[in-house]
Amino acid sequence: MRTIFPLMTRVWLVYTMLLVVGCMFGDLKKEIQEEKTTYSLFGRAEGISRTESDVFVLLYSKKDNGLQLDRYTLPDDTGTYSFFIAPGTYWVVGFKDRNHNQRHDPGEPVGAWGRPDEIIVTGGTKTEVKKIALDNLDIELAPGPFPLAGAVATVEDFTLMSSSLYKLGQVASWSDPVFDDNHGSTGFWKPMTFLR
Repeated sequence: MRTIFPLMTRVWLVYTMLLVVGCMFGDLKKEIQEEKTTYSLFGRAEGISRTESDVFVLLYSKKDNGLQLDRYTLPDDTGTYSFFIAPGTYWVVGFKDRNHNQRHDPGEPVGAWGRPDEIIVTGGTKTEVKKIALDNLDIELAPGPFPLAGAVATVEDFTLMSSSLYKLGQVASWSDPVFDDNHGSTGFWKPMTFLR
């Protein structure tokens, strides 16, 4: 009986390890598939001052019932913002929230990429999509009306906030939580989850 128990224990351990590794490879496969259909768009909100007011950059997407606020982000100190997106049609608008009510009010600086222009991502390879320029989507903020008529111009009750992917020139120490062992494992097996 003594020899059977260790053998059964070893078989159980090997089975458990194979199951865990199989799950990890399954997660990795899903994340790689997601990466193939996920694109990043980024730009800068020009002329912002964080001490003066909050700056919000809003991402709108085209839905059957019109424009919908998809999510928003706060640009970093250099004004850089970014979003992960799937194929679709988008618009980017930014505004300075001088009175801190999380909405665009008349007289507050606002701007959009283009006039505003649609950002259309049809899918395809990253090289093909890169040709339509998903970077350098810069926004110049100036007093004026909200550029997307009829669109929601507030993030007050909106919970989907993105963190900016690009942190250009930001110095981090080795003790930063992003370098934690758990994040290393996540980055290896779930790269898209790590970036989000």
